[in-house]
Amino acid sequence: MQTERQLRLPDVRHMIGYGTTKIYEGMKNGTFPKGRKDGRITYWLESEIQRWILETAEAASKN
Repeated sequence: MQTERQLRLPDVRHMIGYGTTKIYEGMKNGTFPKGRKDGRITYWLESEIQRWILETAEAASKN
């Protein structure tokens, strides 16, 4: 069984091109996946970020 890759904030910022503030604002208003906590570390599952990228691209193409 393969474990899913956990992405830290710098990785997420690089993948999506958003800054820290925009990511945390999106988490707060529900437009971006909430991070998971492991002690003091916040991380996201790679599949959740990939899904968000696809959904955002699909929504943009419909407009």
